[in-house]
Amino acid sequence: MNAPRTLAMAALALCLVGMLVLPAAAAPSASAERTGKMAKIDPTLKDDLWTVHKDYRLKIYGLHVEKAGAVIDVLEEHGCDVTELNGLLGEIEGQREPLKTALDNKDRDALKTVNKELKDLWQELRKGVRDSIRECSGTQSSAEPVDQAEA
Repeated sequence: MNAPRTLAMAALALCLVGMLVLPAAAAPSASAERTGKMAKIDPTLKDDLWTVHKDYRLKIYGLHVEKAGAVIDVLEEHGCDVTELNGLLGEIEGQREPLKTALDNKDRDALKTVNKELKDLWQELRKGVRDSIRECSGTQSSAEPVDQAEA
């Protein structure tokens, strides 16, 4: 191919790409559509839905914290080192107020931030529990067997 023909083909390719990209860039984003739809919802309905979400989100959060505490207590009863787990649970419990504030203020950005932090902390706690169980299982096998009559 000669140079002028190659340049013409490249220009044509750029024009075709431009025709495909520009309409997509000019289209409204999905979040803009969602915001428009949310604006049409009755404000009292929206407030009531937020209240239900907040109440159940905090109840579920509390139940998860309670369950984690119970699991840590069982591990401690079996002689496992739970110092790190208690620290992580303390950090999780410390996120209750930021979570409640974000829910009270209906602040989606703050809620996303708190949820991200909680997700990371819960994953770290789950990993710590698994590691603790593995370590305890190793120590339990070397301990004397417990007589069933004494237990």
